[in-house]
Amino acid sequence: MSDRPLRVAVITLSVRVARGIRADAGGDAVARRLQDAGMQVTARKVIADDRLALQQELVDLCDQDRADVVITTGGTGITALDVTPEATLAVIEKRLPGMEWAMMQAGLKKTPHAMLSRAVAGTRRQTLILNLPGSPKGAVENLEAVLPAIPHAVQLLREEQVRDEDHQPRSRGRKERQN
Repeated sequence: MSDRPLRVAVITLSVRVARGIRADAGGDAVARRLQDAGMQVTARKVIADDRLALQQELVDLCDQDRADVVITTGGTGITALDVTPEATLAVIEKRLPGMEWAMMQAGLKKTPHAMLSRAVAGTRRQTLILNLPGSPKGAVENLEAVLPAIPHAVQLLREEQVRDEDHQPRSRGRKERQN
């Protein structure tokens, strides 16, 4: 993979944040964690839970190659305003159920309410798209679940050479039992 940091766009979906009623705590937390991981947050946007506006923003970011990864925060629940998954499904070309499962599993370790999330992960052209919950804590926990796979996913999307070593399981620091 090239030496440049991954370019990430963070989009927050929230009527209250868009109106200035509430700070963008979820987007801020996600952006900080991405920067801590060595990624470059190249775009930040707030959209007021508008399906068509999100679809257009996702298409623009992906089709104009403005980001390697687009992360949304908010709008993944079950209220009438929660339209992030529908907007994402309308524009992705390939769905990544393994990433969705990893995020769901991470959330369920913290709260049974995580099962109400409808977060989607997928790709459009050469860009990875991930939906995260709107709460800062939930967003970062979900991001942590998939963070190790993001660089490899982008490498595959960019059709860059992948080494055999890149497919080896990570060491988790546990000693293997000898029978």
